[in-house]
Amino acid sequence: MASSLSKPALEPRSFGGADSACQETREGGGEASSPIRALMRLQNLYRAQDLVRRGVCLLNAGQIDAAERCLREAMSVAPRERSAAECLVSAYREERPEAVGAASAAHARTSARVRLAWLQQRDGRGADALRTLREGVAEAPEDAELQHQLGLMLASREEYEEAEVRFTQAVTLDRGRVEAWVNLAMCQGASGRSADAVRSLQRAQRIHRHDARIALLLAQAFQAARSQGAAVRMTPAYPVTDVAEDGEEIEALTRMVERDPEFVDAMLSIPASSADERVYALLMTALREALGRRPDHADLHYHLGRVLSRLGRADEAIAAGERAVALDSRHTRALIDLARWYRSARRWEEAVDRLERVVRAGFEYPDVYRDLGELHRERGRTLQARSAYRRALALKPDDADSLAGLAALAEAGAAGD
Repeated sequence: MASSLSKPALEPRSFGGADSACQETREGGGEASSPIRALMRLQNLYRAQDLVRRGVCLLNAGQIDAAERCLREAMSVAPRERSAAECLVSAYREERPEAVGAASAAHARTSARVRLAWLQQRDGRGADALRTLREGVAEAPEDAELQHQLGLMLASREEYEEAEVRFTQAVTLDRGRVEAWVNLAMCQGASGRSADAVRSLQRAQRIHRHDARIALLLAQAFQAARSQGAAVRMTPAYPVTDVAEDGEEIEALTRMVERDPEFVDAMLSIPASSADERVYALLMTALREALGRRPDHADLHYHLGRVLSRLGRADEAIAAGERAVALDSRHTRALIDLARWYRSARRWEEAVDRLERVVRAGFEYPDVYRDLGELHRERGRTLQARSAYRRALALKPDDADSLAGLAALAEAGAAGD
């Protein structure tokens, strides 16, 4: 177990992760549509979180081996994304790549310097790579990323003492830098100070409570500390709770639905049983944020109505649909869905009116006439129902529901005779 804490992760995660994630998806299932990719990621995310919950319970119970098996399985299924919002945005971006906005000058310099250093390292020019990062740290000693990357470079050369100093500096500058806490623990473990490694990993776990890798390393560090006879106390590992969405992730999702509301439509095309209610709650939040900036966008109101309907919030769905129609009187999809929502609310006349608006606008849809037939039949309006069903069949002769509706009318008439 102790050997697993011997070295830090030696890849520049902060700058290399996004590119490699996109490549993986293209190679392993890139043909799937973005909603399907999002759903697959979400399923893996929730499964991994459940496995981590179980592993943490076992860890707290002192069943380290069983916890390790559980946490390793979680690591094998977990997506790179840490939240539902990240899963949705990542899946969308893979299908519709967008130009990355100009980064700040400081971030751009750091990114360029780090990439150069690791290219030099891979080219066998380790001294040049180290010099590149040291120069960066000298220029910007408050840059936590440069401190972290210099620590990684030093650790790759097994210079653990200075690497530990750099990781410590990184977490001092940025207390939420999880990878720096993890790599600090790795250096401490490599130096035989497993008790210190436990404490560093516990700090990391407080930030990312749902991370299976951190929980697994914590279990291993605890075992190593115990084997060394260290007086380390294993405080209970934090259980995984529903992960609060980060403000930046919500903002990214908001920009996405504002730019392309049809993505919401695609997500809603997934059968209701396949998607988690939390996803629709996220989409609702993003749509409302987008409408705060674009209140006159009819499609955003319409898609908000669809999401609210999926969440079972019928009155709010109707209100959102009506706002879409008020902004665009020929928004046929909103009118058709409004008719269905009104029908579910047993508001028959309003349902009929919305469908008749579609007809008056000159749109000839068999589904609209069929739904009109159903509404009239339910209200006992035989002549209007028969006329609507026949018009539906004129547009779509094999429409089974319209044929069944006419048959039901005929049967009712025969029974009345």
